[in-house]
Amino acid sequence: MKKRTRSEIIYEVALGGISTAIALLLVWLSVVVPYGTIALYVCASIALIVPLTQKYYFATAFAYIVSSLLAFAIVGDILLISGFVVYFAPMTIMSGVMIEKKVKWFISIPVKVVYIGLALAFLFYVAGTIMISDKIVEEVP
Repeated sequence: MKKRTRSEIIYEVALGGISTAIALLLVWLSVVVPYGTIALYVCASIALIVPLTQKYYFATAFAYIVSSLLAFAIVGDILLISGFVVYFAPMTIMSGVMIEKKVKWFISIPVKVVYIGLALAFLFYVAGTIMISDKIVEEVP
C-alpha cells in the first residue's frame, strides 16, 4: 500500500468537508423549498460523490454520514430528510463505487433493484411518504 503524504490527506479531508457542506445545504433547502425536494436531493447526492471521483472512499462515506446526521440535527425531523438518507445518497454512492470497481451489470442491476425495493418499502411504510412533502400531497388531486 502506497504511503500518502500529509498534503494528500489534507486534500481528502477538505474535499470531504466541502462536499458535506454542499450536501447539507441542499438537503436543508429541500426542507425549506418543498417543491424542489427531489431535484435538491439529486444535487446533494452529486455533491457527495465528488470525493469518490478522486477514489476517496473514506471521505465519501463520512461525508454521507456527517451530512445525514447534521441534516437531522438542523431539521429535527428524520422523516423530512429520509428520502435523502435512505434512498438518494446511498444509491448514488453505491452506483459510483460499482462503476469505479467495474462490477458486472448482471451483479449490479439485481443489487440495485433489491435496494430500491427495500428503500421504497421503508419510505412508504415507515416514513409514510415517498420523498414528497405533506404540504404538496394535500394540494395534488
